[in-house]
Amino acid sequence: MQNNKFTTSLEDFLKSDEECAEISKENEKLARQRELTDLAHMCNLETAEELIENFFTLYQDYIKFARQIGNLRMISKQIYSKKTFEEAKEFAEKSNLGEFTAWRLPTYEESELICKLHEVFSEPFPCNLNSWCTSEEGSENYFDNNSPCNNECKERSFILVR
Repeated sequence: MQNNKFTTSLEDFLKSDEECAEISKENEKLARQRELTDLAHMCNLETAEELIENFFTLYQDYIKFARQIGNLRMISKQIYSKKTFEEAKEFAEKSNLGEFTAWRLPTYEESELICKLHEVFSEPFPCNLNSWCTSEEGSENYFDNNSPCNNECKERSFILVR
């Protein structure tokens, strides 16, 4: 008789593990939905569905947003090799991806948004950790997102925005 009690409680225990796994999956799904909704709000969109359905179009060299987000309309797909801030800024100014001009380095806030986009969508958004960006006034700044590089770095990689 003790065996039956042990077996029953083991079955209950296993059932409990399965229920916990289901609850965990549901919590992950809800967390992802909240993450997408938060990102949608950052992009001045109402819902996560609107973000996913109407958010961007992929081209060979760049990503174009369906709706402008702040000052962002496009992001380069490529992470460019390390250069000094002045070299990166000049490279951006001379670029013509997709035959568009007026490319520039992102601001710090735009770099944060692009990093968040990478976390949510992964590909195709470039992971721009430890990269050059500008302040709101256009002066030198960098986005490090807790990378090991510090203020002493003279060269950083970068992406372009338009």
